Amino acid sequence: MSMESVTLQHLIKQTINQYVSSDIHIQSIKSNPVGAGSQAVELLRHHIEFLINGVNKDISFVTKKATFIERSAFSRLFLQGANVPYSLSNEIHTQDRSLICIQDVDYQTDYSHLDIDLLQNKELQALAYIHGTNMGSKKELPWIPIVDRSHIHRNDGKTLETFVEHRHKKSIIY
Repeated sequence: MSMESVTLQHLIKQTINQYVSSDIHIQSIKSNPVGAGSQAVELLRHHIEFLINGVNKDISFVTKKATFIERSAFSRLFLQGANVPYSLSNEIHTQDRSLICIQDVDYQTDYSHLDIDLLQNKELQALAYIHGTNMGSKKELPWIPIVDRSHIHRNDGKTLETFVEHRHKKSIIY
């Protein structure tokens, strides 16, 4: 087994231990290429079957070599409670690309029965939450897109409405 395979399997096991349970027994890991991502890096999907408390379960992860900004964004947004997958990287502080293991929230999706309107509304709510939570942090967080008039226009004003609604709820709750 190559050093890269050992490192990959170790990261998958660490991710499971941190986010699922440390009391599992991995039965199998099957890895398949997904193709190159938007930044032309190799994406692998890993289907893991495991045993926990005598019950067979499965989970899926995606791994890739992610930039420092990608790893930082995933980590920060997850810690803020944003609707993003959990992830783990062994080299979080390196500025170079580093292997990241990301929860595959899509592996059981039945694309023939998607409610597109509901999905788009959830996406808008998630984006509004991210922008609202990080408002005023542009210098600290250059990877967050600016919600300007052209962005609002492209989204038929839904982003602004959802953002305002989220900010209103947040101010009431806190």
